Amino acid sequence: MHQVTVGNVEIVSLFDVDFAFDPHRVWPDAGAGLEAYRDRLQPDGRVLLDCLCFLLRADGRTVLVDTGLGPESDGRLLEELREAGVTPGEIDQVVFTHLHGDHTGWNIDRATGEALFPRATYLVPRGDWDEQTTKSQPAASFVRDVAPLRALDRMELIEDGYVLGPSLTAIHTPGHTPGHTSIAVTSDGEQALILGDVFLTTIDVE
Repeated sequence: MHQVTVGNVEIVSLFDVDFAFDPHRVWPDAGAGLEAYRDRLQPDGRVLLDCLCFLLRADGRTVLVDTGLGPESDGRLLEELREAGVTPGEIDQVVFTHLHGDHTGWNIDRATGEALFPRATYLVPRGDWDEQTTKSQPAASFVRDVAPLRALDRMELIEDGYVLGPSLTAIHTPGHTPGHTSIAVTSDGEQALILGDVFLTTIDVE
């Protein structure tokens, strides 16, 4: 858990789980160029990635960005929230950077089928919603963790420029997915961006 303050907005990173992946799936054209980053790879050549969510205290509200991989992977999101002094019932908004399963896993209470964050409005990027709902076979994680939000009347579709509050704005940053969305934080002359999977690792920025 790491905390920073941007103007009057408090941002807390929340660790859910980590997992390793084959870098050639993400950078298929890198080839032997990945050898230059051997020090950032696991001994087996894979990249270890932390699955992070972000807690924002902004404008008198509590906002959660992404909900991790979920209970099936022994995720720690709920414990991290507890350590940050927040209960699921105190979350006002949940906003997704995109709808891959490692960002939506804690949406639904597996035991009851209800929204795990009971008072929150779930803000879903329209581009990703449209992509999944027009597929003949949407992703299993979408069917389990995202589609029920509409039936529960807990969901709102958002697009570029959607204002979550005076300090928080959604910015369409497509590429990783069609609807990928970053969250701009602007407060008291300071700015920050929560980028989701625009960058996965430091390898992306070199």
